[in-house]
Amino acid sequence: RYDKIHCAFRSSHCRGHIHVRLILSFFRAYRWQSALMILALLLSGAAEGIGLSALLPLLNIALGPEATNMLPGADMASQNEFERTVLDTLASIGITPTLLNMLLIVLGGVAFKSLFLLIGQRQVGYTAAQVSTDLRLQLLRVVLRSKWEYFLHQPVGKLTNALASEAQRSSAAFINGASAIIY
Repeated sequence: RYDKIHCAFRSSHCRGHIHVRLILSFFRAYRWQSALMILALLLSGAAEGIGLSALLPLLNIALGPEATNMLPGADMASQNEFERTVLDTLASIGITPTLLNMLLIVLGGVAFKSLFLLIGQRQVGYTAAQVSTDLRLQLLRVVLRSKWEYFLHQPVGKLTNALASEAQRSSAAFINGASAIIY
């Protein structure tokens, strides 16, 4: 894992921006964690869509059809068509379109979106910590296998800097790549 990610990190870091190749190398190295993160984000988007699609019928039930007639330039056919589609879908699954039911659907959509987004963000944090830990362990293993004469002629802080900052930068790169997908 370390070699592929480190090479991708070095080549993209030298250009001053995080490259898509680096993000893909992280996702390949941590497949299950990345898959869980993407699944949680997809479910979050679906929950948001369900919650928002119930918002128009909710407003129409709360305000009544007279409020829609008072809007200047409102196209009644397209609004009613979308509203009918949502109401027909609700009727097919046995939900009556009352004010309380519509409000519960909107609130449920917001709650599930927040829950799935929390799961996705938590997975990003856990995976970033795992990336950092894996890189530090791999670097330590490589250092312990190397010839110590090499380190006698190196500045004192070079190894410490590599252990601390390189792993931290790689972890930050994973977080930035995942944040780009999330938002």
